[in-house]
Amino acid sequence: MNDGLKDGKAKSREYGGLTSESRVDLDRCLDGARQSGACAISAALLVGMLLVPVGAQAKSACEALQDVRLGDVTITKAVEQPAGILTLEDNRKIEALPGFCRVVGRIKPGADSDIGFEMWIPPSDGWNGKALVVGTGGYEGVIRYDELAPGLRRGYATISVDSGHEDKAGYRNETLDWGVGHPDKIADWAYRSIHAAAVTSRAIIQAFAQREPAHNYYFGCSTGGGQGMAAVQRIPKTSTVSLQARLATIAAR
Repeated sequence: MNDGLKDGKAKSREYGGLTSESRVDLDRCLDGARQSGACAISAALLVGMLLVPVGAQAKSACEALQDVRLGDVTITKAVEQPAGILTLEDNRKIEALPGFCRVVGRIKPGADSDIGFEMWIPPSDGWNGKALVVGTGGYEGVIRYDELAPGLRRGYATISVDSGHEDKAGYRNETLDWGVGHPDKIADWAYRSIHAAAVTSRAIIQAFAQREPAHNYYFGCSTGGGQGMAAVQRIPKTSTVSLQARLATIAAR
C-alpha cells in the first residue's frame, strides 16, 4: 500500500461520512482489482459519439474536455489540478493528491433530471488504465470527495455523482423533499445516476486518453450498494462494470 493512500485513509473523516469499515472495503476492492482481478467483470459500455471542435487542439487534453459534446452530458469545468492540496468550494482541503485533471459537469438522462458529477483523471503516466465509479450514502445529494481521493491516489480515473439532487444536511439528517412530485429524481437516486456515471466516465476517458479503460469498477456501501445492484438489475448494460457492493438493503428490485 503506497504512502499516499495511507495518508488519505488517516484523513478520510475530514472529507465526508465514510466509515472506517467502508474504507477497508474500498481498499480491498481496489487491491483485489489490481493484484488478482478479484471483483472483476469487465466489458465495454455503450457511449455516444464524441464531437471535438477544431479549436480544441490548441488546448491541453484536460482543458479540451470542456469542448467535448456528449449528448445529455454538459461539462462545465475541466482544469489541470497540480499535485498537493486541493481546496474545495466550501474551503475543505484534501491533501497529498497527485496532479490530475478535474472534470465537473451535469447529466440529464430524464426530463426532470439534473445529476451533478465530478471526475478525477490521473495523467497518462500515473493512470493504471482503469475506471472507478463510486456510489453515495443514505439520501445524500453530495459528491463523495472522500472516495474520489483514494481512488485517484491508486491511479484510477474516478467519478462520483450527487444522485441527482442536492441535500447537504449531512448523513442521516437528509430530507426527502427533493423527491416529492419528481419521479425522475427518485429514479436517478435509486439507480439511474450510477448507470449515467458509468457511461459518462467511459466517454470522458475516451476523449481524454483516446482509448477506453482496460477495466471498469464500481464501489458502493449501504445505499451505494443498493444503487449498484439496482442499476445492474434495471439496466443490464451496467453489469459490464465490475461490482463491489456492501449491501444494507436493496430498495429497488
